[in-house]
Amino acid sequence: MTILVLAFCFTSALAQAPIFSRRPVLDQAPAWPENYQLILSVFDKDKLLHEISVLVASLEFRADSFDPTLTFQGTLVPAENGSFVLRYAVTAEIAVPTEPGTVPIGAPPVPAGRNVPVQFKTQTAQSTVRVRPGQPIEILKTGDRIYRIFLTRHAAPADGAR
Repeated sequence: MTILVLAFCFTSALAQAPIFSRRPVLDQAPAWPENYQLILSVFDKDKLLHEISVLVASLEFRADSFDPTLTFQGTLVPAENGSFVLRYAVTAEIAVPTEPGTVPIGAPPVPAGRNVPVQFKTQTAQSTVRVRPGQPIEILKTGDRIYRIFLTRHAAPADGAR
């Protein structure tokens, strides 16, 4: 009987426990009077591999893509002289060949009938930089892969505009 009462109390407590969502909490700060587009471009030498863009009008931002897997998140804070302080984190899944002498995905074709085994490795970078609208900044270089950020200013729509 005691076990039954304890089990009932335990399940009642679990039913009342809050369930937390995995969704990110949105920034509650007031919006800025202007929008800014923040673009992260990934290059292999001079060839654009991927680009992810987010339009922001407040401190926090986050953008995720799935092909390739790339997350770009952080805070953007207005600073003096029209510049911004950008605190960012970038996480990407990179295809890496598992055989010596093979080429990763996106490289020249492999001879017909031959599969190239790859593993996906996580590459991360986080830091704080100053950015100015209209001036690209290289935030990471690893091998031939280059990550660049570009910030542009966009006028906010007029009140009542859609």
